[in-house]
Amino acid sequence: MEISTGGRRRSPGSFRSTSRIGIPSAESVRFEGDELQKTSFNEAISTLEDAGAEISEIDFSPLFAIAEMLYAGC
Repeated sequence: MEISTGGRRRSPGSFRSTSRIGIPSAESVRFEGDELQKTSFNEAISTLEDAGAEISEIDFSPLFAIAEMLYAGC
């Protein structure tokens, strides 16, 4: 498996211990009932953690609200 990082490809084990990746918090993540997407998301997080990345949960609610305004209208 390779992970794209800014145009470069790396194997998951090549992350430095200081790599930090932001993901939606458990309270704000949306899968819309898609269990396969949820499983894939969680597996990807595990792969990144195993590779040494630090995972930081972020409240994505404000970003989803902006997306709603952009794509569904105000």
